[in-house]
Amino acid sequence: MAYRAMISGVEQTISVEDGETLLSAALGAGIAYPHGCRSGRCGSCKTQLLDGQVDLLPHTPFSLTEAEKQQGLILACRARPSSDVAVRWLARPAASHPVVRTTAVVRAVEPLTHDIVEIRLKPEQPLAASPGQFARLYFRGLPARDYSFAPTADGEVAFHVRVIAGGEVSPAIAGRTRPGLRVTIEGPYGEAYLREDHTGPMLCVAGGSGLAPILSIVNRAVSARMHQPIHMYFGARDTGDIYGVEQLSRLAAKHPRLTMHIVLSATRAPGPHRSGFVHQAIAGDLSGSKRGWKAYVAGPPAMVDAVDALCREHGMKPGDFHADPFFTPSALSASLGSEHEFTR
Repeated sequence: MAYRAMISGVEQTISVEDGETLLSAALGAGIAYPHGCRSGRCGSCKTQLLDGQVDLLPHTPFSLTEAEKQQGLILACRARPSSDVAVRWLARPAASHPVVRTTAVVRAVEPLTHDIVEIRLKPEQPLAASPGQFARLYFRGLPARDYSFAPTADGEVAFHVRVIAGGEVSPAIAGRTRPGLRVTIEGPYGEAYLREDHTGPMLCVAGGSGLAPILSIVNRAVSARMHQPIHMYFGARDTGDIYGVEQLSRLAAKHPRLTMHIVLSATRAPGPHRSGFVHQAIAGDLSGSKRGWKAYVAGPPAMVDAVDALCREHGMKPGDFHADPFFTPSALSASLGSEHEFTR
């Protein structure tokens, strides 16, 4: 059984199979539907339901509040039509970079920690992105994966890849990818990018390889001379999981209102870094209202959820929380209740 979905704006009607989400069907039909995490955590695909009924899969309250639901808003990535529907996605700020699909040549694959590598590519066509966005990589014979842009220069693009034990793609990138290999790259995607017109305080939170997009955001904020306070938190398990400190230290030396905190959740020995969970450290440091702030958060879903709840508790507006949760393929499939090809 299939339902019809009329998408206002593009004036196109598509077919949505029973049990399929509106976003999945739209993307499959070639519609450039706004989206980010595809898992009900970022709110980028927030949509007005004009007519018909949908069943909403689980999502975070930050991405779609109860009040928004009462106003007829849904998340396209979590909405399964139960009748014919008519929808309109919401106007919102957009990064002005066209999606490009091109071939890139691997320049280097270098270890950053015991389980994170950096892969640098040289695209054959220019591929511009805003700090915080991600691209889709296609390695021959392997499923596609999404990885966030890390800072780089000289026309290259870089990504931080956490090697997942038993994984299908990340061990191949770390163990078998060599300079000269050709890879297909597509992007940019994602809505958790730096808003350079914002002048209020910034909360930037990274967990594990989520440092890639957050480092890109902080790097750009410093180079663009955004003068507001920037509170940077990097969460890791133990000292062997820390990286990027030299880059962050250089940025802090250039920006007098940038503070950097490293928080270890499972450290086995006393050291110079704080212990505990990142959201607990933030709560201890930054009390008071977060209205007028913006948060950029990337890393494990549990960390994103905890920071999400903290920001909501302190009055941050939903539109000021920009999240990029990093799922493993198995975790994302469980979250969506189905197989999902693209993840970090």
